[in-house]
Amino acid sequence: MRLFHRHGFGIQSPWAYHLVTDVLFDKSQFYAYESLKATHPGYFRQGERLFRLVNELKPHNAAIVTSDITSPSTRAAQDYMRAASHTLTVSVVSDTPFQHHSMIVVQSPSLFNLADWLTRGLVSDDVVIIVDDISHEGASLWQQLLDEPTSTATFDIARTCGIAFFDCKRTKQAYRV
Repeated sequence: MRLFHRHGFGIQSPWAYHLVTDVLFDKSQFYAYESLKATHPGYFRQGERLFRLVNELKPHNAAIVTSDITSPSTRAAQDYMRAASHTLTVSVVSDTPFQHHSMIVVQSPSLFNLADWLTRGLVSDDVVIIVDDISHEGASLWQQLLDEPTSTATFDIARTCGIAFFDCKRTKQAYRV
């Protein structure tokens, strides 16, 4: 059974509590928010969450899986990620990425083949997969991530976004925030 942990209540793991309270639902204003919000007005909520995740996790490289590499949401995701880390390399792909990426943002879940990605041995402790819209198009991929034994911590953010970690040092836990 998954419980709702929006404010961190009931979360026993200090790491997960920190991620929920100080990263995912942090209300602080960062230096880049105003200009990014003006540039991408419809993406600020997802963008700020992505910005805070990149700022916290400090991935070395990232991939955005999308069917339209020129879409406004793809450009917004790139801009928010690059604003959070000027050293981050962000690639945009229209298929399952078959090289190691610390962060994968899946905007088009039908293009991401989890089983194929797993068999190529691209899973490591520093990998995080973020799936947009887990209530509709991404529901199938999200369920696969929940069922996958190597995904150890998953965060369902109000059915709008899902975040899956693959850190083998963590106990498997699914949070609904």
